[in-house]
Amino acid sequence: MRGTLAATVRSEWVRAWRWPAQVPLTVLGNAALVSVAWFLIPRSWLFDFTGTWGFPIALAGWMYADVSATNVLGQDPGDALAVLTDGAALERLLRAKTVVLWLMVAPVCATVALAVGIVEHDLTLAALMAAGLWVIPLGPLALSGWVGVVFPYHQRSLRWRWAIRRRGGGGGGCGGGVCASVIRIFIFFFFFFFIFFFFFFFIFFL
Repeated sequence: MRGTLAATVRSEWVRAWRWPAQVPLTVLGNAALVSVAWFLIPRSWLFDFTGTWGFPIALAGWMYADVSATNVLGQDPGDALAVLTDGAALERLLRAKTVVLWLMVAPVCATVALAVGIVEHDLTLAALMAAGLWVIPLGPLALSGWVGVVFPYHQRSLRWRWAIRRRGGGGGGCGGGVCASVIRIFIFFFFFFFIFFFFFFFIFFL
């Protein structure tokens, strides 16, 4: 394994964009889904905070909180197996995967926050929100990475799932994936909405 965090991040970044590019496609797909849900259907169906400033927060939450994007060991079992007996290398690999996902999402969401600020003529609030979207996800990302260690699962194609549909799953690891998904969603939405609640309270009332 790569000897430094920077080298590991570079390696993971390159690997992430190789076909089938699971993480980037998952992130882009979730961004598309939340955009459709936000702009094309009544927002109150899926979102509690439906104001203009809620979109960057919802976008970040949906882009991060997906089990396939944060299933850190199941994505790359070869590298994971190679470092399981080396605590320092395993920690470095987990950190690198966290940084790679963060680099894919944080700049996009921060840019959206700045665009909202331009539209709403409030660049101060936009800058504060952009800063929050850069910093706040690091906490839940670190926690969700370790959840991926506790509840790893193997990615299975739709063709494989269809082939074993009458055999009760065939050991595909769906149970772990469901558990991890629920826990990650709780982690991300707790962090995002709890922290941003106090973020807005501080801005508007203090």
